[in-house]
Amino acid sequence: MMSWICWVAVLTVGVATSASTALAGIPIPSPIHSTYPQKSITLVGRNDSNTPAEDSAGEFMVIVRNTDGFPSPGAEVTINFSNCTPDILVSDIQTFPGLSVTCDGAGPTVRAFANGQGVVWLRILGAAVNAGNSPGAGPDCAVLRAQGVFFNTLTIAAFDQNSSAVQNGVRANDVAVVISDVLAKVVVGRSDFNHDEVVQIDDVPILISTLLSGRSAQNVASICP
Repeated sequence: MMSWICWVAVLTVGVATSASTALAGIPIPSPIHSTYPQKSITLVGRNDSNTPAEDSAGEFMVIVRNTDGFPSPGAEVTINFSNCTPDILVSDIQTFPGLSVTCDGAGPTVRAFANGQGVVWLRILGAAVNAGNSPGAGPDCAVLRAQGVFFNTLTIAAFDQNSSAVQNGVRANDVAVVISDVLAKVVVGRSDFNHDEVVQIDDVPILISTLLSGRSAQNVASICP
């Protein structure tokens, strides 16, 4: 979990952005009234045979609402991955409709804008660097915001764990390295596919299902530096 110092820093940023949010013509988002992932998300690959091509197993939704509980159309939703080191990789081309990514000194940040009902759908392309029980980011490494207002921290899992190349997609060796994580009882987010914040044997069948389905058989060829 984040230290109290990190929480203070995050909340300070949220307060500082409230005035600019209101001036932009979009009501200040309310974490209390909004809907968003409470624990984890999974980075996925793609398969050009599907429409849309991005693996639906990684899909999640954010509904941005204001302090009165009404939708906030046009609100910018961002997820920053700067603390998800050393293993989490975010693809520098996000192909799911409406998504974009910024790769800079502030760390990879994926963003999308809410529709007329305040809803954002996301499927994020990415992977992990894991040779089997490799060092990795723990829980709550990513930060979810709407219009700059802090919503939540998220643990990041990733189906494609082959450290050789993100473009390879999910292969049998990805299953092997996840089993290594399970046996070592590592505290990392990358292999927590059922989002219960524990890496255990129950996570393995989820990755096997992904492998057999071919939904994440491909990935993009480059990542955020």
